[in-house]
Amino acid sequence: MADIIDDAQKYNELYDEVAFKNHALQVAPEQHPDFDGTHCVDCEVEIQPQRLLLGRVRCIDCQEYLARVEKMRLINGRPSEDRA
Repeated sequence: MADIIDDAQKYNELYDEVAFKNHALQVAPEQHPDFDGTHCVDCEVEIQPQRLLLGRVRCIDCQEYLARVEKMRLINGRPSEDRA
């Protein structure tokens, strides 16, 4: 019986580790070779200071559009393209 509990604990620890790494990737500052430090890399509109403090490289409108496109790719079964 202890083997089943040990296995369950190992899977739980693995799940937690993956979840923490995925979260860290989502909140990590973005990097883009065309980012000038103040303007959106897609539309060149000035990014709000709060978004800059979070390390974002896109304005809210472009980020929402990108999220919709990625969601549609997932729905349609297409893999996401590599981002810089």
